[in-house]
Amino acid sequence: MPTVYFFLRPYRNKADAGFQHRSVALAEGFRKIGVPYFSNIDYWRSGPDTEETLFRNDSSVTSTDCDVIVCEHAYYDEHKRLPEPFVRSRRKYRTVFIDSSDGWRTPASNEYRRGVDIVLKCHFNTRFAYGDNVRPWAFGLTDRIQQMLRTPLSWSARRKAILYNFRCTHPVRSIANSRFLPHLFPFFETDGTMDSEAPRGVYDGFMWDQTGGRHHPAYYARLASSAACAAFGGYFVPAFSSSLNSMALRAAYRLITTLHLRTSSVAQFDSSRLWESFAAGCLTFHIDLERYGCLLPKMPTNGIHYIGVDLSKPEKEAERILGNASSFEAVSEAGRTWCLENYSSEATARRFLQYLEA
Repeated sequence: MPTVYFFLRPYRNKADAGFQHRSVALAEGFRKIGVPYFSNIDYWRSGPDTEETLFRNDSSVTSTDCDVIVCEHAYYDEHKRLPEPFVRSRRKYRTVFIDSSDGWRTPASNEYRRGVDIVLKCHFNTRFAYGDNVRPWAFGLTDRIQQMLRTPLSWSARRKAILYNFRCTHPVRSIANSRFLPHLFPFFETDGTMDSEAPRGVYDGFMWDQTGGRHHPAYYARLASSAACAAFGGYFVPAFSSSLNSMALRAAYRLITTLHLRTSSVAQFDSSRLWESFAAGCLTFHIDLERYGCLLPKMPTNGIHYIGVDLSKPEKEAERILGNASSFEAVSEAGRTWCLENYSSEATARRFLQYLEA
């Protein structure tokens, strides 16, 4: 097993949590399969009643003592640079950068070829030119999420509701909300409940703060008892991109966003909501990922694991989908099984090792 070193930024408060979800998932998986790992700081407490952290700094181990050095975009965004060991010309270790930053052209895009052996790219789109060192990645699940959704109701016992309660508005979400979801109302009621107040429980309040407001037991309870969940997200972007630095394409992106145009490519499509919906056993609605060029390390199959929608013809899509309502329960169950098999923390850690070996 290789030894792994993480560069992390510290948690400060709820408004400045610097939540490093992808690194937490990796470390939880490493711990399960016996991969030794270290970090520059102590980070991620498992609860309010312990000072023990998932990541521990060991002063006797430096980053260059390890076989692999990992950095997530939260560190880069704070320091405006990669960790110094990433840019050394002579080294025996490998470097991995996890980029789950928002946007089509992320702040760290220019750094992909500067001393990074592997870029694990969330929101990977097959129509964009990233470079040979870039691999598709995903938000996936952490143990906290799996624990909160460990006992969902059977689909047949759930209320016939579709959750649509995002904290942030994206163009894809806006179009799905205004042009697609209303066609489902004869079959599903909608639930847009938002949890804006901190939960009362000590553990839940602690996790609410530590995740920057992404944890709430009432939200997980609604997921586990609702038949369906809208997991739409992302921005319409130019259909093809030979270079993320192309001035013409960047201008086209601004025009598409400003005029609320639809294209055949979507960026920033991944989210915690997507994996929470799968893990909760909801019937998961999203764009048709393959149609819009979206790529995950292990792809779900439209109509088998989730309901993928072509937003260019929302009324016809709704008619098609509701015509297959008899399959909804099977799709929801298959989606949950697929997600737990392929995107648990252990599965994520093993995928990381496979990328290293390849």
